[in-house]
Order: sequence, then C-alpha cells, then structure tokens
Amino acid sequence: MADRDRHEKLAAFLRARRESLQPEDAGHTPSRRRRAKGLRREEVAERADISVTWYTWLEQGRPVRPSEATLNRVAEALRLSPAEHLYLFTLALPDRFPPLRSTGEVVNPSLRQALIAQGSNPAFLVNGLTDILDSNAAARRVFRDERMLPVAERNILWQMFAVPMTRHLIEDWEANARNLLGIFRSNWARATDDPRYATLMEALESRSPEFRAWWSEHSTGDRSIRPKILNHPIVGRLELEQIAFQVEGSTDLTFLLYAPTPGTGTVEKLARLATLDSRPDGNDERDERLVTPPKPPTGSDEPETQAGEANLENVEYDH
Repeated sequence: MADRDRHEKLAAFLRARRESLQPEDAGHTPSRRRRAKGLRREEVAERADISVTWYTWLEQGRPVRPSEATLNRVAEALRLSPAEHLYLFTLALPDRFPPLRSTGEVVNPSLRQALIAQGSNPAFLVNGLTDILDSNAAARRVFRDERMLPVAERNILWQMFAVPMTRHLIEDWEANARNLLGIFRSNWARATDDPRYATLMEALESRSPEFRAWWSEHSTGDRSIRPKILNHPIVGRLELEQIAFQVEGSTDLTFLLYAPTPGTGTVEKLARLATLDSRPDGNDERDERLVTPPKPPTGSDEPETQAGEANLENVEYDH
C-alpha cells in the first residue's frame, strides 16, 4: 500500500471513529448549542494526552509516524475495540505487519486432506480477499457448492452481500454481514495494492446498498459472533461455532472450521445431511479429488481450471 493511500485510510478511520462517539462517552455534558458531530478533535487529543496539532495531523493524513504509546492512548481515547485497535496499528505502523498477498493458490494435498478430515463439520480454505479456495463436502451441503459458481462469485463476501438466499440462510444477517465486512476491511489494509480488492469492492458497491452504506463507516470485524445460526432448508436450525486458523507459512490463508454447538441437535442434523448426500456405497462423491471441476451452469462461458486451483486473476463480477 502506498504511504499516501495508507495515511488517507488512517485519517478516514480516525475521523469516523471520533464522529461515532457521543460527548457523554468522554464525560462531557450534552449541550443543545453543540454543533460538532461526535467528539471534537481537541477532546480526543486531551483524552489521549497529545497535542491538538499532532492529532489533527493524523486526521489530515499527514506523513507522521506516531509511537506505539501514542497510538495506544489514541485507541483508548476513541474507545476502540480490540479489532479496531489492531486495525489502527496496521495502518499507522505497517512495518510491524507482513503484507497480505492474495495470489492465486493451488491447494496442496495436506490442506485438502485436512478439509476432508473434518467429516460432517463444514470447513473452508479462504484467502484475505475471502475467496473460497477449497471446501469439504459438509460445507457445500450447509452453504453452497462453490464449484458450480462462476470463479468471481466463489467469494464469501460476495455471497454474503450479493446473493439474496444468504439473507434467508443466516440468522441475524446484518450482524454477520457487518462483521465479515470489518474483517475484509482489516485484510484490505494489508493488501499492498492488490487490485482485486478494488475490483470486488466496486462490484459490491454496484450490487449492494448495504455494502455502500456500511463501508463508509470504517468498522472492523473480530469473528466474535457466536454461535453462527443458520436456517437450513432441509434440516432447519443449525448452531455453529466459527473457528479460524491461519495456515502456517502463509500471510493470508485461513482455515475456517464450523463446529456444532453442543446440546443444540446440530451434530445430529449435520450427520443427517451427510447421510442424505452419500452414495449407496457409503462414499461421498463430493469429497473425491476431481480430475476436472464440474461444468459451469448452462450458458456460462467460464473457462475450466484444475481442481484445487484458485487463480482469481482478471475475473469479472456479474453486475
């Protein structure tokens, strides 16, 4: 990410967080004569024990480099969440965080076997762009079979905001969508000028009014929505705990596992889905290693790719 662009993102984030606070959040008595939206800059500076000039420079996107101690005080003054605190550091101190490089990935056999080994529990392998690089059969039974979608739509953020059926599947869709958007924003801050982020954002801005409105809020996500409750069309209510593991040796590959919440009947329902989807010989054909992926839907001109390969360069989103 170019320094100028990073400073502008930091400035926009600080302004948005300052304007989201109310005077009483800082111990001030509300006044009808007050016209400023949120806190004033001098109020934040006072709470952070820094000069108004220094804080103003941060909000103006000037090329200053604050210390960790200063950033911690600013985070406390703005009452940032842990995820927002990390996002602040990502923008202000980029040298501390390795850049995300969401290049096309070929899923190695060990990762694919790890997906299959989760059995009835849904699992995905995703990158920072939230592209679905691979999944197990349970994930495709519970969510969608991404292999049947155009390459550009094999993306969790796209599925969340641009596909109406997702709103019916996920209970409390708004909270989940906002949280996912925040996680995506955090990844975007470390994306080092990957043009595919801009391509995806442009497509979603044209498709989803919620995406357009919420993106300007500069919120971040922390994967803290637990459990994730789904209304599955076949087995009904599912309660799942989302667990994310960063893949060793990668800056942006994440192994997403959805474990059933004990005592909710979800274990039994996932097992039932597996039974309904199994072949007579007891093997789940969705977990076989395909020599070639399934044919795209009729009318699609999507080129075929090797199974397990997630090369998402130069894709176009369906507007």
